[in-house]
Amino acid sequence: MKKYVVVLCVLLLLGSVIFAQGQADTGKKLLKVGMVTDAGTIDDKSFNQGTWEGILKAQKEGLVDAKYLKPSGTTEADYLKEIGNLFDAGYKFIITPGFKFETTIYEAQDKYPTAKFVILDGEPHTADYSIFRIEKNVVAVYWAEHESGFLAGVAAALQMKTGNFGFIGGMEIPAVQKFNWGWQQGIKYANEKCTTGVSM
Repeated sequence: MKKYVVVLCVLLLLGSVIFAQGQADTGKKLLKVGMVTDAGTIDDKSFNQGTWEGILKAQKEGLVDAKYLKPSGTTEADYLKEIGNLFDAGYKFIITPGFKFETTIYEAQDKYPTAKFVILDGEPHTADYSIFRIEKNVVAVYWAEHESGFLAGVAAALQMKTGNFGFIGGMEIPAVQKFNWGWQQGIKYANEKCTTGVSM
């Protein structure tokens, strides 16, 4: 689902960029879309892969020219370096998959004011979380993981009726935590409203 949201974001921003540049009728230039991966690989079956597949879908439809770069490390400096490399190569529409890019995009949005950034599952902020700021050249995309977690909790409780439930997430990151909170609330709701007897 996330990769289709990425495609939608690319298409929406692509339309605004083409309109602004007056290239809608010429078809001579494709929007150069870059992506910087996080610590994982491009085929990690997670954030990187889903994001890249969405970008590739737009490329296969002839809408963009796509490229990704994998940083040598996982620091803000490593991420900024690859953003700079993409920018210098003409990829001024840059997508970053995940909250690990929050402080990086906070810096990049000022350092590269003519670039367009998309950050998934995050909001640009300072390292100490004291300032959150999204400039006009940034789109922050969020998902309501707690809502899907809630529905999963209700569905599981209705299916099993009684029993002891637990939750095993992936990494302890905001998206997984939000799903867990929704899951617990879904079970609680089913117990209160649907007469199930599930304990956590």
